[in-house]
Amino acid sequence: MLRLWGGASVLCVLMMGLVACSGSEPNVVKLGVGNDPKSQNARKATSEAAKPSRAGAGKMVRIDGGMFSRGTPVGQGDEGEQPRRQIFVNTFWMDLYEVTVRDYKRCVDSGTCSVPDTGGLACSGPQYNWGKNDRLNHPVNCVSIVQARQFCQWVGKRLPTEAEWEKAARGPKDSREYPWGDTSPTCAQACFNGDDQGCPNPTSCPVGTHPAGKSPYGLHDMTGNVWEWVSDHYAEDYYGAAPNRDPKGPRQPTGERVVRGGSFDDIGQYQRLAYRFNFEEPDSFSYVYIGFRCAK
Repeated sequence: MLRLWGGASVLCVLMMGLVACSGSEPNVVKLGVGNDPKSQNARKATSEAAKPSRAGAGKMVRIDGGMFSRGTPVGQGDEGEQPRRQIFVNTFWMDLYEVTVRDYKRCVDSGTCSVPDTGGLACSGPQYNWGKNDRLNHPVNCVSIVQARQFCQWVGKRLPTEAEWEKAARGPKDSREYPWGDTSPTCAQACFNGDDQGCPNPTSCPVGTHPAGKSPYGLHDMTGNVWEWVSDHYAEDYYGAAPNRDPKGPRQPTGERVVRGGSFDDIGQYQRLAYRFNFEEPDSFSYVYIGFRCAK
C-alpha cells in the first residue's frame, strides 16, 4: 500500500582538509583533517578533483569504518526507527551529491540506462526533471530502484545500504536528528517544503546549493531535495532484529522498499535522518520525489 505524505554541475573545490585517494580506490576525493595545501598530497588532490569521472559529478567521500548511533529512542519518532542502537559499518564510499539529470543522461546516451518514466507517480507534471535544459544540475527523479541500480553499476558502484546511508548522513560521534545537528531545517540548510519559513520549493533544487546543511562527512542534500533509494527491503521491526555489524536489510524480500532523506515537497518532520519512508510497490515503481546516489 503506497503511503503519500502531505506538503506541498557539481564542482569539487580544493580546500584545507581535502586530499585525493590513490591506489585501487575509486576516483574520489577524501575529506581529511590537517592537510597542508602546499604539500604534494594537496597538489595531487587539486589534480584529482579536477578530473571528470565517468558520471561527471560522481565524486565520492570516504566514510571510515566504525560505530554510529542508528535510529530513534523508544517513545520518539516512528516504531520503524526503533530502537536506537550502536551499529558498526565497514569503510565505504558515498557520492558527494545526488545523481543529477546530466549524470544520468550520459548513461542513457550510452545505451545502458533507460529514460526516467513519465508514467511514474506524478511524473508527467512540472516537477519532472528529465528533458528540461534548465534542470541538468537537479537530481534525476522518476527513476525506479532498477534504473538506479543500473546507473550505479554502469559507473562501477552500487546503491548504499540503509545503515550506510544513515551513517553518512549523521556522522560517527553523536545521534543528531539532522545532518547539521538537532535544530529543525532552515531555507539555507535544505531544499524542502518550509513554507512557514518562506522557502517553499515547487520543484527540486540544483544539487549542492544548500552547503549549510552538509553532513559531518561533507555530503550534500542528505536531507531534502529528493528521497534516495537504498538497497534494503523494508521491515518495521528490522532495527531491533538487525545484526549490529553491516546490516543489509531483511534476508528475505518483504515486498516493501524504503527510501531515505525527505524531499523538496516534505515538511521538516520528514527530513529527520532516522525517518524511513516505505511503500509496497513493484521494483519498477518510480515517483517524482525519489532519486538516488551511489556508494562503493
